[in-house]
Amino acid sequence: METLECFVKEVRHLLNSNNVKPNGRLYLDLNKLERVNKSDLEQSQETLPAPSPLLRVICRLRQCIRLHYPEHLHAGLNELFIYYLLQLDNQTQRRLTEQIWGQVEDLLRYALNIDYPFTTKFWNYLCNCTEPVLIYVLDASYFDATEVILNYIMNVGRLGVRAGLHTSKLQHILRIVELKCEEQSQKNLLELARDIRQNMET
Repeated sequence: METLECFVKEVRHLLNSNNVKPNGRLYLDLNKLERVNKSDLEQSQETLPAPSPLLRVICRLRQCIRLHYPEHLHAGLNELFIYYLLQLDNQTQRRLTEQIWGQVEDLLRYALNIDYPFTTKFWNYLCNCTEPVLIYVLDASYFDATEVILNYIMNVGRLGVRAGLHTSKLQHILRIVELKCEEQSQKNLLELARDIRQNMET
């Protein structure tokens, strides 16, 4: 594994790479179609999937888990969250949030499934990152993104509970969100945060 500095540079480069569709044509994904014809199939042989810098970053983070490099994993996760916050806007907030946080949840599942020896350390780092990220999103009035993150906190929290990990940090974050939602008159988000906090360990 390369040095931490080189790893962070690589992650930043990947995250800031532009997706380019080969030949100007979309890659044929049968999963997204109900019907297909022979012409589509023949033309599909001239296209490739668009590059996915995010997927490459996630693969690198999985490698950090598999090879037991917690510092690299944490630095990569940090860069992923920074990238997420920099890219967030009103038009993409729900899609981008689902994409990023879905990958984060999958990383945690992966660590738990392979008995990663630094799972508690990873868990604590993830929980600590969640607070500034979620508060930033809420303060910027990205309420759709806030709702998505809260639902992922519920999923991640339940994974943590089943693995015997402490959820006190997540409970603390949810309480802060409740207070902020009350200040901003976001009743639905307030109720969602409260419901998740009260039922996370049930």
